[in-house]
Amino acid sequence: AKILGVREVYLIERKWPVVYVDLSPQQRYEAVKDSAAVLNPETAKGQIYGGVMQGIGQALSEKIEYNPETGTMKTTHLRKYNIPRFSAMPEYECIFIENSQPNGPFGARPIAEHPVIGPPPAILNALEDATGESLTSLPATSKRVKQILERRQD
Repeated sequence: AKILGVREVYLIERKWPVVYVDLSPQQRYEAVKDSAAVLNPETAKGQIYGGVMQGIGQALSEKIEYNPETGTMKTTHLRKYNIPRFSAMPEYECIFIENSQPNGPFGARPIAEHPVIGPPPAILNALEDATGESLTSLPATSKRVKQILERRQD
């Protein structure tokens, strides 16, 4: 195999997700992304929002179940796999910090993969702060959180 060129690409993602556990339906998510040059702002916002949706889904509702004896997947269709809907997503704002990436195409840097990383730990940490109990597996469904709160009342 012939190597035609080597480039340094810096993937930088800064996340300071702040999640509050609140019973009101009002929600907000802010994403701040060091994106280098943003070539198409609306598409970039859509990529970030899609990743945030995936992360929130992983944290709160999505679960794949396997048969422990055979290892085959029991979640075989989307009716049992709770993908979040747009109507369930929080109000959203995306802020780009544009610093030129000299080695990226047109001064840009990849942005689509990173947003999925922040929501699950931010949500689980907020739930731990609110309930006093650490959730160490996903998803943190409302049923699981309710069970924790009921145990605390006993």
